[in-house]
Amino acid sequence: MRIKLIFKMILISFTAVTGFSLPPHTIAYSESITSSIINCEFDEAFRMSDSLINEYPGDPLPLLLKLVTIGMRDVDFEKTIDSAGFLKAYNDAMTAVKAYEQQHGISSYSRTLEGFCKVTHSSFYLRSKSYVAALQNGLDGIRLLKDAKELDPSNTEVNFFLGMYDFAKAELRSRLWWVLFWYPGDKKEGIKLLNECSKTAKLTSTAALLSLSDIYVQEGKPERSASIIEHLEKEYPESRFVLWAKAKYLEKIKNYTDAAIVYERLSLSYASCTEGMHNALVTRNRVAHMLKASGQHNEAAKVCRLLLEEQAINNNRELKKDTERLLGRSHGKN
Repeated sequence: MRIKLIFKMILISFTAVTGFSLPPHTIAYSESITSSIINCEFDEAFRMSDSLINEYPGDPLPLLLKLVTIGMRDVDFEKTIDSAGFLKAYNDAMTAVKAYEQQHGISSYSRTLEGFCKVTHSSFYLRSKSYVAALQNGLDGIRLLKDAKELDPSNTEVNFFLGMYDFAKAELRSRLWWVLFWYPGDKKEGIKLLNECSKTAKLTSTAALLSLSDIYVQEGKPERSASIIEHLEKEYPESRFVLWAKAKYLEKIKNYTDAAIVYERLSLSYASCTEGMHNALVTRNRVAHMLKASGQHNEAAKVCRLLLEEQAINNNRELKKDTERLLGRSHGKN
């Protein structure tokens, strides 16, 4: 689960790419697209990225933003919606980056964009548990981002990816030490790079903040997440990515009543989306768990009963069984 969350944060990081001396009108469009992605307004992000692609056919950034939109939509709904569309967007973006390098030469900017493409592709396969397919592109992506850093040491944007890579490697090593005892990685160094990114980077600072919030919860330091989440909520109050971060934080500090409220917000938000039924049910199940944990057993039982009446829950055997067990434990208690 932690690895999945780590790579979810990696995907979120791509939604902040907006600059590297692009023309002002391109920067403005990119900022609008990235805001739409973070706010889970994917149709709007597609509309704007397609408009940019048509207007600036030689610029790889709009193609990357479209690729990111597809990837982030899949992350939000926790399912692959359009694998063919994703792979086409990846190939188009990679082709555009290569053409850009042929015309303008290799630069920190071009290496950064190519690295983003590679790691996005890797994350796509990681989510589908195709680990071998994910590994090579992921490693290639990190190599490209290290190249970008060498070409321009002031490019702190790549500190996000390098920091997450250090943290992820350390996490893998701590869990799979008998296999990966040789695999280097330093959590402290990774967190340090992420903190630097959150304070100095212009493009990936929001991604670093989201990642740090999740990491601090994982590492048993949820108090450090509080100010981060408060800041992100002010900027993106309806973002499901931010709401997930807040729910996990509240759950960690055992504020189960407020966690139930946030999970309810998530459930209602997902229920309003065509592709959101799975997560609408999952988050409603979390509402019931939080109510029970807060001592509101009858309320938890009511939520479970309503959830079990949903026809769609029959498509998720594990979720249905968990809800039935929770109802059994909650029934009749005060």
